[in-house]
Amino acid sequence: DALMEAADRLRSGDPGGEGWDEAAGVLDSKRELFDLIREAASKPGMGFVVTAPSPGSNQPGGPSAPPWLLNTDFPPLAQMRSLARHLVSDSLLAAQRGDGERFADNMDAMMGVGTHANEHGTLIGQLVRNAIVAYGCETIRGTIGQHPEAFDEVDLARLDALLYGLNGGEPFRMDLTGERMYFDDTVQRMFTDDGNGDGHITADGVSVLGSLGVSSGTSVHTGASRIGVGAARLVSS
Repeated sequence: DALMEAADRLRSGDPGGEGWDEAAGVLDSKRELFDLIREAASKPGMGFVVTAPSPGSNQPGGPSAPPWLLNTDFPPLAQMRSLARHLVSDSLLAAQRGDGERFADNMDAMMGVGTHANEHGTLIGQLVRNAIVAYGCETIRGTIGQHPEAFDEVDLARLDALLYGLNGGEPFRMDLTGERMYFDDTVQRMFTDDGNGDGHITADGVSVLGSLGVSSGTSVHTGASRIGVGAARLVSS
């Protein structure tokens, strides 16, 4: 909370104005935190946790349905956006103090955080990556214009190389491959398939359908789905 309040002060206040020194002091007290963020961002990847879930009330189809094969925990994207905002705050303070090297270090880290956010290729990961990268580019452009004296030729060359190297130099394009894989995985668990495209919905499939998109009321219970699965197979494929 203190970092977020300091960030608001640094972005909206004038150096030396009311609350500026207090905000700067908060960031100065978090040197080890920023070092840790930069170290983490420099890693080649974040990885992700894949587990075999235990049966429970939150699984598709309810507690009596067979557990799905895998359960994947994605990175905490909201927290990664917060880390990016903290890096911007420290970058603004560094530029105000004439420390172009620390500014460039933070921008390197910020782009690394964006890369990690998109490690799994999901649409939300891409959107968060793009938001972080765009915020970084905006920060670089605005800060160089406001504090040109903070950067020497080495700092500017680093930032130039960073921008040209974004996404391997390729345009940013949205990719729905991950979402298509998740959809295909869901379908294959809900229908039989003998390879001829004439599969039928299963009892567990009916149960899963009943649990999807339910915002109010009751979902289809497993017992009821098994009673009605014969009729469902006559009209579904």
